[in-house]
Amino acid sequence: VAGLLPINAPMTAPLAPSRANENDTLNFELSAPSGILASNDVDFRVDITPVPGESNTGNNSGAANNLAFVDRVTPLLYFTRINYTPSGLGLPSDPLILPGTGDAMVRGILPVNDADPVLYRQGLFPSLKFTEDANNDGRLEAAGSDGNDLLSLLASCRQLIVNNNVGASDRIFLYGWLAGNPINGNGFAQVGGRNAFGNTDPIRHQRTYAHELTHNFGFMHNNNNIDQVGWDVGARLPNNPATNNVVGRVKPTTLFDIQVPGLLTPQAWVETAKYNTLLSSPTLNDSPDSLKLSSRLVVIQGIFDPSGGRLVQLKPVFRYPWLSQPTAPLQRTGFASPLVTQEQFAAEITEASGRVTTIPFNPRVADDPGKGEEEMLGFFEIMAPIPGEVALLKIRNIKGTTVGGFERSAPPTIDIISPVRDAIIPRRTMISWQAKDPDTALDKLMFQAAFSPDSGKTFIPVAVDVSGQKVEFDATRVPCSKGSGLLRVFVSDGLNTASADVPGLTTPSNCLRPLDGGVRGLVGVKTICTNLTTRKSVLANQNGDFRWDCAIPAFDTNSSDNINVVVKGRSNGNIIGAAELPLMGDVNGLQNSKIVCTNLSTRQSVSAQADDRGNWDCARAGLKFKAGDTINVINKGFVN
Repeated sequence: VAGLLPINAPMTAPLAPSRANENDTLNFELSAPSGILASNDVDFRVDITPVPGESNTGNNSGAANNLAFVDRVTPLLYFTRINYTPSGLGLPSDPLILPGTGDAMVRGILPVNDADPVLYRQGLFPSLKFTEDANNDGRLEAAGSDGNDLLSLLASCRQLIVNNNVGASDRIFLYGWLAGNPINGNGFAQVGGRNAFGNTDPIRHQRTYAHELTHNFGFMHNNNNIDQVGWDVGARLPNNPATNNVVGRVKPTTLFDIQVPGLLTPQAWVETAKYNTLLSSPTLNDSPDSLKLSSRLVVIQGIFDPSGGRLVQLKPVFRYPWLSQPTAPLQRTGFASPLVTQEQFAAEITEASGRVTTIPFNPRVADDPGKGEEEMLGFFEIMAPIPGEVALLKIRNIKGTTVGGFERSAPPTIDIISPVRDAIIPRRTMISWQAKDPDTALDKLMFQAAFSPDSGKTFIPVAVDVSGQKVEFDATRVPCSKGSGLLRVFVSDGLNTASADVPGLTTPSNCLRPLDGGVRGLVGVKTICTNLTTRKSVLANQNGDFRWDCAIPAFDTNSSDNINVVVKGRSNGNIIGAAELPLMGDVNGLQNSKIVCTNLSTRQSVSAQADDRGNWDCARAGLKFKAGDTINVINKGFVN
């Protein structure tokens, strides 16, 4: 790996340096991807150039040897916007939640490749509206029915996020952002589950997201300070946003662990033991056997009261045709005693053949208050690999008593009335259907609706947990399709799932189109996207210096629009010892893309052609530059 220059040279070393002061130490940053392969024999060496008159040069070098480097799989952290109507605040502000800002603390504490563009991204489905307000005070009671019902809604959405015929897995998380902080408890999460939500108060929202995500990994609250001085590589958090009150990269031991409840972003980081536990998490394991998938899993969702004695809600069971991952056993983190043991709750599933499967579970949830109720029992989700048809489902409570379930009955049927096959659907698309069930009342049926832009390989939710015979969605907020769109509506009466499809659909011209890319070799990057057809420009969402995205800030495009993307930055002078400095990248969403790279410091320009995958390389095309030169990269093409 090429050498690194320090980020704070030149410096004068103090006689008594403190690690809590980042200017007391000589600091190097190795950003992801590091280029270091998995190994148990990685050495780091630092060499200081002697200065004139130095009396002892024998201590100018130091090394840390035989370090272990491991590969970890990137989880898929999806987010969505929630319009909590009782608050009157509308949808959350995009600049606070987009990649590079909303997930800034998550990228700092999670042991994965934080430069991976798929780590944290918007779920390409319409934003959610949530109307419940049990106390009628305009605030969402996280630890009450409001919070559990919202987790339930998010969980149903997560089940309909499908990529290349693969649905919900242990690596797919879904987080809901609410405007401001209309939440009693700041946020709420399943402990060991994969769903959570939180606020967008600029001084706390980044830490709330990281807090709820570590609940999803199975951690409970504690009262610990961090045990070692931490470091925010790349200074993700300072002044991002300006009102988060974070100053500098260093994280002194006066800060608290991420699982101490009710804190602000400047008050928290991650303790060593928690980081190491995350590092060994099966969710991030790179073993090919770690992701075992099955089709038609039995998806069971419900809500217990906080004591665990009463089953408040048991939703009809759904079985989806795509591959999904069975629920993994809850990890024992060792950081706090669980409220109950996992084995005290169970789902007993009896197949028509008489085969019985018992699955233990723990319906733990946790909010994030400064004081008061913190951890309790509530929403739960079980994904069970049952090969046969289910005849009977029983749910047992904290005492092992059966408190609810379903018994098999005659299955429902469903036909979609509108839209019709091969239709061009409008912005406000009404899906209507006719469902029949010989022995279940229609108001007891539950429906889920999903849209696929590619004839059934990929799906996103457009309506979940619906009753009745119709639902409307915004077809401009789904990915574009031209004759390849497919709507699928599922219905369940308790234990039976049926579905109906409408294929051949075409979305409105102003649907969601990808327009994103990356660049390697520049720092201080800013990206401006201009639609030359409509003469509108936006400042792209920037995920560090690595990735840009013009589609997320609602940059409207139509098929064949002429697009100009300008990426500007400085050649990265932090890499030394390499044969040549890199200047390469990719662009997604444009056809016939042409690349022009200009060294504004020398006025030299070269042209490069993007390959069929959108990759380009201006260094290989002949652009000459040195560290610190200002570089302009123009990506020009037509919308796919």
